[in-house]
Amino acid sequence: MNIDMELAIISDAHLLQTYTQVFNPIDDFIKVLKEIDSRDPEAIVFAGDMFDKRKTTTAPVLHPEGEQIMTDIRNFLTGIGSPIYAIRGNHEDARVLRGLDQTVETFHYICDDWVPVDNVSIYCLETRYEKAYSRKNLEESLDQVFSELVH
Repeated sequence: MNIDMELAIISDAHLLQTYTQVFNPIDDFIKVLKEIDSRDPEAIVFAGDMFDKRKTTTAPVLHPEGEQIMTDIRNFLTGIGSPIYAIRGNHEDARVLRGLDQTVETFHYICDDWVPVDNVSIYCLETRYEKAYSRKNLEESLDQVFSELVH
């Protein structure tokens, strides 16, 4: 089977962190997404830790701060032509992803499920960090996914 598709996968933007002085995560994120969008991929996958729930290593993002940034991001994402599939990383709050899923037509928060993209199915495995993370826990999750493939 020959599959010709373009898929963009990005992760770890940590967009709500404010303690990085070297670069601006939001400006860089928008620049990268504009480039990706110009290539018109079949899908874009946010592979976790896009929207950090902490602005510093110890301070959580306060609601008013996060809401203004998320409004700007939501407005930008609305203009992206390709579907966006998001997986939650260990630094994210699922409520942020659910909110984008409900307000941006092309944004889809996927949790432990298959996503069909053209003739390919992609499995979106959510973080296992909060669930007593261990190698055994991860292996059990992957075994379950692979057993679904066989059946």
